[in-house]
Amino acid sequence: MEKQYFHTAAKRMSRYKSSIDNPLLKADLYWCRIRTANVVDKIIGVHTHSSFELHYVLDGEMVIIFENGDRHTLEKGQFALIPPFKAHDTIAYGDDFSKIEFRFTVDHAIDFIHSAIESITSGAAVFNGTEFMSTMVQMMLESAFYARPDVSTMMSNYFECFIMDTMYKVASERKNLKYSGKATGMYDNRRILDIKEFIRSNIGSMLTCEDVANYSNMTLRHLNRLTNKCLGIPVSKLIAQYKIDLIKELLETTDLSLHDISEMAGFQSEYALSRFFKQNEGIPISIYKKNLFK
Repeated sequence: MEKQYFHTAAKRMSRYKSSIDNPLLKADLYWCRIRTANVVDKIIGVHTHSSFELHYVLDGEMVIIFENGDRHTLEKGQFALIPPFKAHDTIAYGDDFSKIEFRFTVDHAIDFIHSAIESITSGAAVFNGTEFMSTMVQMMLESAFYARPDVSTMMSNYFECFIMDTMYKVASERKNLKYSGKATGMYDNRRILDIKEFIRSNIGSMLTCEDVANYSNMTLRHLNRLTNKCLGIPVSKLIAQYKIDLIKELLETTDLSLHDISEMAGFQSEYALSRFFKQNEGIPISIYKKNLFK
């Protein structure tokens, strides 16, 4: 693709998100970017994600550096898969450097894919890409540039084909590894702790389920699936539990009015606070407060 078209297509690709839901892999892809750099460029700095991160080099060369000093060099046509919560930095080399970057969460994977993914939990692994991956990237760019009416469907299909091919590539090179027996989500417990801390830290605001999903880099559907699986409740109920805990703590340990408590707990009015409390606790907040001092 000509350079002037490449940059237009690259910008448009960031609009698309997708889900993979087939018998082999269930995953949510929430980030797709084309990144470019000139000569030597430290792209982002040290960072982590609560999701998998896949880098596929289109041109030039890049280095991934981990906190322990491990370095992985990727050349044109190679890709690296970085596990969640692994702090790393990326440096790009080359006048015409470019890469495509995906971030995705895995909800379930068939045994041979799961065991292969699990084998890279200590750091990144570098693999040679396939001709099919290169073809998929070109088709993504062309679809994004021309933006035909069915572009969202086409992009979802290309994303799924690309990610599935990388999973097969990883699995084929790690085929001698044994499956650990874990059925789903390798990082579920850590992600739940991270989600709980975010809710706890922001419970005094008008926090929504969408806020938590955006923070966690998941779709709301995927987030609810995770909290239901690990905690037995949807994220809305988890937020409600934290709000109830805060309200009760303020009622029990302070002399604040209900108006002040409503503001501190992220409600627009005392009425909204009272209605929320009764819906969740089954009794009016005034009765609960009165019973505290009997």
